[in-house]
Amino acid sequence: VWQSAGAGGSVKLRTGWLTGSGTIRANGAWSDSPNYGGAGGGGRIAIVLTGGDFSTWTGTNMARSTAGSGQSADSYGAAGTVYRQAAGVPDGAGIVFVDNGAIATNASFTSLPALSNQTENLRLSSWVVTNTTRLGLTTNCTIASLNLSTANSTLELGGWTLTVGALTVTNTVYSTGTYTPSEISRLTDAVGGGKVVVTGPPAGTMFLFR
Repeated sequence: VWQSAGAGGSVKLRTGWLTGSGTIRANGAWSDSPNYGGAGGGGRIAIVLTGGDFSTWTGTNMARSTAGSGQSADSYGAAGTVYRQAAGVPDGAGIVFVDNGAIATNASFTSLPALSNQTENLRLSSWVVTNTTRLGLTTNCTIASLNLSTANSTLELGGWTLTVGALTVTNTVYSTGTYTPSEISRLTDAVGGGKVVVTGPPAGTMFLFR
């Protein structure tokens, strides 16, 4: 009998402040059956603060897959997402963390956006992709910024275009322009034609005094 594993659920927390330590977790589960039904992907966590920032929170937010013994990387699930928004930040303009820990996948990725017919407005969101995580486009998408923060985090373009205001890859900040996998090795594109367009930050207001 093939017993499949479950994906992580969802946690939505809206509070004035978050202090102390601990773990807020939406990890996927893995199957312990003899046939190794695979590992479920991470879920979704959203934490919105209305009275402060995250400087008083020393805990961990996790939405990862979970690898079981005897499983191959083909059966590992992708990372989920953790959204954090401090007080005073406009709705949707928080930071999305995508982190699968030490669990590398070669058959799945975290979708951006979550659905090809998505209704979420992601234009204001900033994305930080770390550790062994693969982020993958499912359609053309626009976000505020993308940071592939570690050497083993990647973006799978899938033939689509990601438009960002700012792009950072392992501490290297890329200027305004268009980039493909031939120019940035951490971008991959099995389909072909995908690219990242960096537009730069929004223009400010200029005053002229005479």
